[in-house]
Amino acid sequence: MITGMDVSAWQGNVNWGKAAKNGVRFAFIKVSQRLYADKLFFQNWPAAKAAGMLRGGYHYLVWDRDPLEQAEAFCALLKKDAGELPPVADFEERAGIPGDALMRLGRFLNAVEYQLGVKPAIYTSPNFWKTYGSPEAFWGGYPLWIANYEVNEPHIPAPWKSYAFWQHTNAADGAYYGCDSRGVDMNLCTDEVFACYAAGKTKPAPEVSMQEKIDRLWRAHPALWPLP
Repeated sequence: MITGMDVSAWQGNVNWGKAAKNGVRFAFIKVSQRLYADKLFFQNWPAAKAAGMLRGGYHYLVWDRDPLEQAEAFCALLKKDAGELPPVADFEERAGIPGDALMRLGRFLNAVEYQLGVKPAIYTSPNFWKTYGSPEAFWGGYPLWIANYEVNEPHIPAPWKSYAFWQHTNAADGAYYGCDSRGVDMNLCTDEVFACYAAGKTKPAPEVSMQEKIDRLWRAHPALWPLP
């Protein structure tokens, strides 16, 4: 298994060279929330690359802003350098979650796929997906980054059969991995997954417009994607 970590401004300054020396080979870095960049994104993004890590950017999806506006802000920050791992929708916010949260997630994912040209991933936990997600096979087309702690193997919610990345703890020793913070989230992926992304084998987006993608999803899954 390959070791990675994920960080945001909560970790403070990160010594990426120390992280690499202590075994970290990939990193998910917070890019944005609502319509704003994480305050340490511009520092972390190039520094992780300089340390030789594969990088993926994530957006913390919230419910008080339009998902397409959030996608626009997120993608604007990644347009020149989208990283080596898939861009990620962080689907975990319970506060104020609306009844159409899944539809909003889908619209965000569609917009990111259209603008960045790669298939994005979904970050979630088993319980959150069971409550607010769906076992519909459609969602299994997105790579899964699963958060599941204190288990030997993560529980994989339907419709997925396996994970791409596993956040197995949120309480690793921050100082050991070069962070100002006391703790840091740590992740694992298989050799095969890591090698795939290291070789640049991300899943390309089809050459269609964002509106065409949304229209196709409405036609294919009317129960999931109700028209207003």
